[in-house]
Amino acid sequence: MFDSDMHVELIDSMGNDNTICQAARVSTGNDVAGFKESKGLINYLWREGHTSPFEHVTATFRVEVPLFIRTQMIRHRTFSYNEISGRYSELDPKFWLPDVDRPLLNNGSGAYPDLQQHENHDEVMDNTGHVIETASRLALNMYHELLEDGVATEVARAVLPQNMYTSFYMSGNLKNFLDFIDKRIVQNAQEEIRDVALALGQHFDKIVPLAMEAWKENR
Repeated sequence: MFDSDMHVELIDSMGNDNTICQAARVSTGNDVAGFKESKGLINYLWREGHTSPFEHVTATFRVEVPLFIRTQMIRHRTFSYNEISGRYSELDPKFWLPDVDRPLLNNGSGAYPDLQQHENHDEVMDNTGHVIETASRLALNMYHELLEDGVATEVARAVLPQNMYTSFYMSGNLKNFLDFIDKRIVQNAQEEIRDVALALGQHFDKIVPLAMEAWKENR
């Protein structure tokens, strides 16, 4: 019923490092099947900003995150999304609780957060976890009570909180995924969306290792 992790599962992908090379070489008429992956070409393309060949590698992921992370993710409008519906189906939700080591104290600002450990971390974390768990259980009970009264799922879901997990498919091309990862692995990104970005990067490390190496070297 409760979880702290972000879940990113690769559903499907199309293309690899060789696809990027062939897409680049078509401009000279040399996109013949059988070219070996070219580390030098891929590195040159990314370093010089010739990024359109990277758009020919695509992937679909199944992502399971709390609603407050989903809201941040869909701000990246270059992807296609399909999400579980709380209108058409009765939900069996689980809820996010912060990991016991998660920083809770913001010594920065809303625009420039600087999350650090609270001086009374253990005590504050215990209380934080207790409050979130209590609120989540109450919301779930209220949701079930409304459903038992015959209230439509599209109305009953209104009582469910922001820490409820949702699941969705996320599809896009490599160029846009790298833009997403680049923006969301920075230190002032929220920890949970940073975990999503790192997980996406680990999947692409296997799909396009040369492209990922070029991206890391030239960020």
